[in-house]
Amino acid sequence: MHPSLYYFSCYSWHTILESEETTLKFMQEVGLIPSMSSPCPACPVCGAETRVNKAPERKLGFRYVCSTRRTAKCTGTVSALKNTFMERSQLPFRDVMAILFGFVKKMQVTDVIESVRNWRALRGEPTISNESVVDFYSYFREVAEVFASHHSKQLGGPKKTILLDETFVTRRKYNRGRITRTMTQTVFGIFCK
Repeated sequence: MHPSLYYFSCYSWHTILESEETTLKFMQEVGLIPSMSSPCPACPVCGAETRVNKAPERKLGFRYVCSTRRTAKCTGTVSALKNTFMERSQLPFRDVMAILFGFVKKMQVTDVIESVRNWRALRGEPTISNESVVDFYSYFREVAEVFASHHSKQLGGPKKTILLDETFVTRRKYNRGRITRTMTQTVFGIFCK
């Protein structure tokens, strides 16, 4: 775990999202987006190494250009946000991080939409569409699913015992009425001794 995330709380979240610069710095520290000192990707045109080129018009202020640009006249460039979840985003970094915070805290999408809209109104910025937040939630779900499928650990092994338990939790008032699917919660537990 990154040191800046070790004692992370709601209070530290507000200092991170204080400005676009602090949010950008945090995202670079934890590796969500590259910094100028990050390893450079290969050129998409010729496959040669690239180097950092300052570009103030870009969101991060730099891009990667082919190192053979002058000798071989290669025109290959790579965006600094290539292959990050901010690649095609038009939203400011701190709005995306606020949506990510809501996703990690398992907040309802409607609550996140309302919170981000109120926060943008306080900053004097235009409102955000429902579709933007819903799209980011969907994207975060996909990223979490891919990460979980690639980083799963096998439980058990030689001379180890695995305990499994499945419990159905249902709540009815005064034990009256039918049990419906929405009233039933399934809790599944796995434990390796």
